[in-house]
Amino acid sequence: MERRNAVSQQLEVLIHIRNPIMMNWIIRCRAFIELWLKTRNAKVAVELAGAGVWPFYISRSANGLWLTPLDLSLATARKWPWLLKNLDSAIALKQQVNANFCERQGYLGIDIHDLKLVASTGEEIFTATEVFIENVYRFFPPRPVVILDIGMNVGYASL
Repeated sequence: MERRNAVSQQLEVLIHIRNPIMMNWIIRCRAFIELWLKTRNAKVAVELAGAGVWPFYISRSANGLWLTPLDLSLATARKWPWLLKNLDSAIALKQQVNANFCERQGYLGIDIHDLKLVASTGEEIFTATEVFIENVYRFFPPRPVVILDIGMNVGYASL
């Protein structure tokens, strides 16, 4: 604990530097150090810091490390590096449409209302935010129409 406080104090002194590149570097170093202290594993800390995961997203429980915003174990979340890189979109789904995340047959399961979706790429997380949060594909024609769908990724918009 003393070592952590000493490192934090040194970084606090450096934060007063006005160079934006140096500030970004300092913030990333601090995030890595905090992740390392939480995970107690340098490799995992590098992976999380590289994906842009903030230390306050990680908590420790009796069952191991937890990715708090998604209510998902970190061991499960690490199976999909693309999830960690698209964490902001996943958190938006959780907060704005009450999505639940779980492992489903080796894939990331996303439950939104009564829908059970499966995601296997970061693009699918992004598409889910477009469909369920931004309503990008919401279309109310003034009269009956026939729509020919020729490539809507995984078909989330047709749900």
